[in-house]
Amino acid sequence: MSHKSRPHKAGAGGSLNTTSLRINVGYNTRHNKREHPSALALTTSAPKKRKRRSNPSSSMAILTDLAAELIEHILSFVDPTDHLNVALVCRKIANHAQHVLLQNQRWHRANSDILPSTMPKILRALLRGDRMALWHIRDIELWGARQSWDEWKPFELVRPHSHAADEDLEIESPGARPYGPGFFSQAELGHFHHLMREDLGLSVRESEAFRQAIERGCDQPIKALVIAFSPRLRCVNIVKYRQRLLENHGNMCLLILAESIRSILDHPNQWTPPLPPLPCGLASIKRLAIGVQSRALPAGVGYSIQVGGVGRDRYLASYRTFMYPVVPFFKLPNLESIYISGLSDPPVVTDRWDFHMPKGCSGVRDIVIDSPHFVTNIAICSIIKACKRSLRTLVFHGQGFMNVFDCAAIPQAVSECHDKVEAMLFCEDVLVQSSKWKMFEADSIPKIPIYSVCMRDVMVSGYGDGGEGDAAPISPSPGSITAELFADFFAESMGGKAIVFLGTISETEMEVADDAIVHLLDLQHRGVLRRPPLRALYLEGLEKADPAVSGVAKKRWFEKAIRAGKRFGVEVHTRSTRAPRKHSVEFPEITGEKDLKSSPWFEHPDVEKTYFKPHRGLVNDCGNCGACRVCFKFYPEELWKAWAEEGEL
Repeated sequence: MSHKSRPHKAGAGGSLNTTSLRINVGYNTRHNKREHPSALALTTSAPKKRKRRSNPSSSMAILTDLAAELIEHILSFVDPTDHLNVALVCRKIANHAQHVLLQNQRWHRANSDILPSTMPKILRALLRGDRMALWHIRDIELWGARQSWDEWKPFELVRPHSHAADEDLEIESPGARPYGPGFFSQAELGHFHHLMREDLGLSVRESEAFRQAIERGCDQPIKALVIAFSPRLRCVNIVKYRQRLLENHGNMCLLILAESIRSILDHPNQWTPPLPPLPCGLASIKRLAIGVQSRALPAGVGYSIQVGGVGRDRYLASYRTFMYPVVPFFKLPNLESIYISGLSDPPVVTDRWDFHMPKGCSGVRDIVIDSPHFVTNIAICSIIKACKRSLRTLVFHGQGFMNVFDCAAIPQAVSECHDKVEAMLFCEDVLVQSSKWKMFEADSIPKIPIYSVCMRDVMVSGYGDGGEGDAAPISPSPGSITAELFADFFAESMGGKAIVFLGTISETEMEVADDAIVHLLDLQHRGVLRRPPLRALYLEGLEKADPAVSGVAKKRWFEKAIRAGKRFGVEVHTRSTRAPRKHSVEFPEITGEKDLKSSPWFEHPDVEKTYFKPHRGLVNDCGNCGACRVCFKFYPEELWKAWAEEGEL
């Protein structure tokens, strides 16, 4: 019978009686196909008080009385979670546990493919049942793809204070066999083929094709196997690296895992042979990020470049993540958060890669779609409705081809989700280009605590448009009857904890909006509005520096709203107020450089300065300091100084 080793908790003194520490060694007769069988099981505990026996069990012994070699051997069977606790029992055991603790330290890190030997080493450790590897592999970060043995070199990364690719990486030894044909033995290749066929559920043809790819020096199937068989895997980050234009238009690692998920979870019918359960690694993933941008990549990698010609590799002109290898991941049982950069519809949708998903089939709570590349509203709404039972936050981030969306369909799809949706944000003001955006038409938006809305849509809904097509809405003058009616409409319509306004409106409309916000805050303060109070308004997305003129405003926009917010205890953020590093409401988290633990820029001061602006997303700017050239493009220097002296920033 197997037991986990746990240090005995002493009484008030907190110390452990090492003289009574005993060990019970027994054999484990159970064998699980997916778990490496343990030959011995260890229990370290203080024995309970019991009557003395004349003939104590011969299997009980004092741990500290055993030989050093036996103690070290026994510690190798203790669960890694208890290694430190056992080492702290006494100095003698701590000395004998040094080797085990060093092994823990070696495995306890962010595992990446920067060095070509890392992924094969992890895979071999996992397949032989290395307890340290099985326990410590929690995060995997992928920085690129190697397609042939000639590319099995460390990836070139840019380090801080350097403008060139990093050339100082230590030259590692590949192990017993050099990189090239024969690095993986035929027995290993056969084992990989067996795993892909029997455990990943791939077809014989696919398994053989991926086995041959490994033999040619492609490391993508190796990474897929590592992800699939890491039982405690928590997070997978794929960096936005330059993609080779393959026939299947996608990341081979994602394709392998996607096909495995589809074949297992979308089992066709009862007449086909039974398939294995979902691999332990896929079943344990909680966070997946595809296309994370990093400053560690050399210039040109992961950005818009095109290489072509006879005898040369062809690359995608921009980073794309096609729908068909991504959709199956939404069906993973424990996946909570997904970040996708460059999401794009495939050129041709086949029955095999149909991106339609049944409503409510996914448990994903947080979705971030960054810099989408020509995605239809059908695909986006299909994703939203698939998460209708679990969706918590939905964020569109970065500059992408968002104008191809039927934007009104997005809030309508969100309205079909459960009532626990907390945020729906469009974090890039350039995405809102005309009155056709019409995000305000759905009645569900005010029910969401945190959301983005186009101010032009609000005004069109409040006092009508000016005619057919793109004609501008009627612009009332401040203080007119139309402006007062709009203020009442605005106060009745705008609910939630925080509202982020986007779009381009005229100066007259900005003054009308200023008065409407003051009216809203006044009614809220007097308790007229029967709903949860607003905590913050974000208006910076409405302020644009006009390059056609000087780009400098002559007066402070939304000055009335800023003062009303201070008077009534509501945060009003504009281009002329300090940008908060921490917000009064909880905004969704967006995966970025700060999350790449294997990056040379991890925890660098420049990266730590990155913060979240609701109308733009992750930024690394001055935070509206009022003392730089960027700030002087919006307001003159003398105005910034005056506001600082008056304490109005």
